[in-house]
Amino acid sequence: MIDKNRSYWVIISNKVYYTNKNGRALLYNTENGQYIITSNKMHISVLEDMHRKQALGVVKLGEQELLNNDIYNFLCDAVNKDIFKYVDTEQYPTRPIQLMPILSLHKEVEKLTKRDGRLLGLNAGKQLLSAVLYLNNECVLQCEYCGVYNRQFLHCGKTENGGEMDFDLLKSILNQLRSTQIQTLHITGANIFKYGKFERLANLLKEYRFNVNIYFHLSNYNIKSVSLLKDFKHNIFIHFPLSPLDNDVLKNIAVDNIIFHFVITSDNDYAQSQQIIEQYNLSNTVFHPFFTGENIIFFEENTFLSENDILESEVKQKTIFANQKLNSNFYGTLHFCSDGNVFSNPNAEPLENIKNMPLLDLIYKEMIENTSWRKIRNEKPCSDCNYQYLCPPVSNYETAIGRPNLCTVF
Repeated sequence: MIDKNRSYWVIISNKVYYTNKNGRALLYNTENGQYIITSNKMHISVLEDMHRKQALGVVKLGEQELLNNDIYNFLCDAVNKDIFKYVDTEQYPTRPIQLMPILSLHKEVEKLTKRDGRLLGLNAGKQLLSAVLYLNNECVLQCEYCGVYNRQFLHCGKTENGGEMDFDLLKSILNQLRSTQIQTLHITGANIFKYGKFERLANLLKEYRFNVNIYFHLSNYNIKSVSLLKDFKHNIFIHFPLSPLDNDVLKNIAVDNIIFHFVITSDNDYAQSQQIIEQYNLSNTVFHPFFTGENIIFFEENTFLSENDILESEVKQKTIFANQKLNSNFYGTLHFCSDGNVFSNPNAEPLENIKNMPLLDLIYKEMIENTSWRKIRNEKPCSDCNYQYLCPPVSNYETAIGRPNLCTVF
């Protein structure tokens, strides 16, 4: 129990994220999700004193402050939410030491800027975690938004200036990927089963340690070709309305080792997907909202975050720190088009063609030039918001919709 007639060292937990934007402060406990939002000037004065560099998260509150009910109730609330702790100054006359967390993610970038052969190679290779290969541009389906889906999420589709990836180029890319920390290899294209060297590709992939994911449209399902890739994870895209052929495939397909990706543009699409999941007993499913340019209301009602959505998501400290320096939606992934052009993101400009620049130099270039990997919420209105780094990082949806934030706070 806090005695108003005594004085205390008040200590902010090193698990609490604090931000103050435009006279409105947020204290967010990253361990239990408890929070306090305040615009009270006395509260903010205490918080600002506590966050002075020399204060190290500790401030002394005595009888003068505690007899003020605003300060006292604020302190009690923060203590109850494990945001503050306190110790009696008579028992502990010396200011406690509180080790505050320090953001150090920038060090990898600083190391990379030291262009010293071996150091550059070792560190650049560690940054690449996944790669996307676009094999070809041949497909007969004529989907309305072909080439647009994959600008919002990983999807099959045609690419600009694409043809069929030369097999020697493909092997060169795979061999260079061996020198990195890559964990997952995504294989896609228009209709990958139309790739001229498909059987050779299937055999080649078995020589590498990557976790391989292949992607194709349900209407392009080919049991003979799929069987050649039975050791890999299959990702099948389902669009509405389904054709009779699509239904036949779903009736007979073996669902093991398959993830079904539903492309959703409306509430009706979502309702149909639920019926299909139940009808065919599909267990591994993913839903991808797709912005058509005309369904903004669907996005506002189903994907935009409210203030409550953000505060109830229990964001961990590690995530908040990461959001200040890198974009987890894009970081560590490179996209290799069939002509050799390499992108950090389908909506970004090409970094270079891998025929002209080695893979490690491409990674280094992205780390320094930052076309996507370190794209954070540092533009208005996000930069004026206390939830700037609690929100998920920028995605391709912001680019598709044409606005910097996907929330209802601003």
